[in-house]
Amino acid sequence: MLEGIVWGESPRWRGNKLWFSDIFGKQVRNVDMNGNATLVADIPFIPSGLGWGPDGNLLIATGAVKVVKQKDDKFEVFADLSHSALGINDMVVDAKGNAYVGCYGYDVRKYKPGMAVDAWLTLVRPDGSFKKVADGMICPNGMVITQDQKQLIVADTFAKQLLAFDIAPDGSLKNRYVWADLEGGPDGITMDTDGAVWAAIPHMGAVVRVKEGGQVHETIYFDKTPLACTLGGPNGDLLFVVTVDAHNELSEEDLKNQNAAVNKKGSSIEYIQVGVQGFGTP
Repeated sequence: MLEGIVWGESPRWRGNKLWFSDIFGKQVRNVDMNGNATLVADIPFIPSGLGWGPDGNLLIATGAVKVVKQKDDKFEVFADLSHSALGINDMVVDAKGNAYVGCYGYDVRKYKPGMAVDAWLTLVRPDGSFKKVADGMICPNGMVITQDQKQLIVADTFAKQLLAFDIAPDGSLKNRYVWADLEGGPDGITMDTDGAVWAAIPHMGAVVRVKEGGQVHETIYFDKTPLACTLGGPNGDLLFVVTVDAHNELSEEDLKNQNAAVNKKGSSIEYIQVGVQGFGTP
């Protein structure tokens, strides 16, 4: 669908276009089904999770540990999380405009199994106020909100789990449980109308479709490394996957160097028709 991306993340289907963050390209763009890409915004602090409030304005989680919000043609700081978190990553927004953001109190690039770390989810309310609503995770990553808006599911990458929470009327999260244990660490996720989660598993080179309890119903392998996915398209039954081939040709040290990824521009958006539809989450 589209090539020449530096490092794509956070695909979202909205308004008959696929929206995504190019994190090391420091841009948010969208692309139509004909492959015509449009620049939405230049974001100097590494854009990641995307979502929209009820007012239709775009929210972006950024590497500056701030959530910014579109206002007219500009983006303004909506919630500054840098006083408590060292980094933030993905984000999902519910129908009320509550944004849930994955936060880290450590450098995730330096994580080793068994390390004691601090990671959590922060609720950013529609007025820009925020609070911690779930902790005790290792690496909260992709998130979805179920079609009935009653649950949030988050990928805990290093724990190789999908965790579920009930969403309280005030946006708080409660009744945590393991929705599924997975063979590999999940990155970006989405959900279909049958209630199954599609999870990109980078180290497997695959996207899996899994039901609650952990039973895998489908596995789709890719030549490049899949990072994140979403369902959309004209009939809602296309699985869009952001992939990157830098893992195959860059060393671990190279991957810490953003310039190496910029020079490579090895990230793409691919899609495949599947037999189920999405419903607009994340």
